[in-house]
Amino acid sequence: LTSTTTQNLPITFSDEIKTFRILLQMYAYQEVLTNGLLSKCYDRDGGKSLVFYLPQLTSFLVHGAYFNAAQLEAFLLEKCHENLYMSHITYWFLRQVYWCFCVR
Repeated sequence: LTSTTTQNLPITFSDEIKTFRILLQMYAYQEVLTNGLLSKCYDRDGGKSLVFYLPQLTSFLVHGAYFNAAQLEAFLLEKCHENLYMSHITYWFLRQVYWCFCVR
């Protein structure tokens, strides 16, 4: 028998719905960082469902749309430090944002 960790489990439809609802709460300017909802979402599946919504999270950060931008930045940096794939996606998204808004 081999033991499985949460990172090896497939993402279920209900996990995606939970992650989407948490992001909807962010769009409604509700707190999802200090109460740990976003962290629980990340911990549930090792960030797999959260990576799908990474462009939205980084857009919140870049455009200052989230009222707790400093906490969101710290959360993203911490999770990028833990997850190489997440850091890779974040890097390329932020690079594209820089290219679109600053270089042209």
